[in-house]
Amino acid sequence: MYKRAYLYCSNAPIPINLEEDPETNKEESSINEQKNDVENENKNIDESIKNYPGNKVSYCVHCKGKTFLNQESVDKHLASKNHLKNVKKTKKNDEKMEEVRRQFIKRMAEVDKRLSQY
Repeated sequence: MYKRAYLYCSNAPIPINLEEDPETNKEESSINEQKNDVENENKNIDESIKNYPGNKVSYCVHCKGKTFLNQESVDKHLASKNHLKNVKKTKKNDEKMEEVRRQFIKRMAEVDKRLSQY
């Protein structure tokens, strides 16, 4: 049951049948490009607001436990001081994680070099 629900709410691209006319493929590709453009714009605007499957309830990625039932409450939350503070905190934590990841990869490369010498 969970697998089916995941597939329905998934954003995975649906494979296009290769036996169709090239003209319809061009039309579908232009429609897909337009859809992707709109999705990219939405991601840039509301990256921090995600929807639960079913799109009835939204939640904030940065603020724990914040859920929203309508767009008005989402807009109010996005302008709040607590949300802006949590966004900065999340960015800072992401930068720290990336730096630790780089150091770890560098260290593992050094260890691999030492092991390959023996």
